[in-house]
Amino acid sequence: MHAPLTTRAVLFDLYRTLIDIWTNEKDPRVWDQLSGFLAYQDVWLRPREFSARFFDGAAEQQARGEEYAEVDILLVFRDILASAGCVEPGPLARTLAGVFRVLSTVRFQLFPDVVAAMERLSGRFRLGIVSDAQRVFFRPELAATGLIRFLEVAVASGEQGEIGCFVLAEDRGNFHREEMLPAPAGH
Repeated sequence: MHAPLTTRAVLFDLYRTLIDIWTNEKDPRVWDQLSGFLAYQDVWLRPREFSARFFDGAAEQQARGEEYAEVDILLVFRDILASAGCVEPGPLARTLAGVFRVLSTVRFQLFPDVVAAMERLSGRFRLGIVSDAQRVFFRPELAATGLIRFLEVAVASGEQGEIGCFVLAEDRGNFHREEMLPAPAGH
């Protein structure tokens, strides 16, 4: 007979589990606005060209032969900006990614009763989030929703440059990343 399991922590994914989000990255108005924003930065890309280059860059990242390729939009934007003549594309790519997220987000809210559930659970268990979220959005959106206050651990696989499942180990009451397992098939 096995000893009963004791729940010591509850781990969640973020999007479509705690946060109800819907984005529309293909909306032409998003690319019109992004192109207008870039014009103020002396970077000139027509909206259709910009959109096509973004989706082509994302597809190239996914086709690089990695079994569980994850698109890093910071890298996609950085490459587009560099090819458009931007001298220091990194900082502008980060800003552009945030503007892109805001413009492409149609709905962003916590699911009903998430805060009440987190309040109840945090009184009984240690809480954390393990997600394959884009690293550029992950922490700002945790803060914007107020969820960060409930969490002992928050890990985005993209922060490690990998995608998959983390094994979090507990050592003297503290969580740490033990190892990375491949993402399940069909991810």
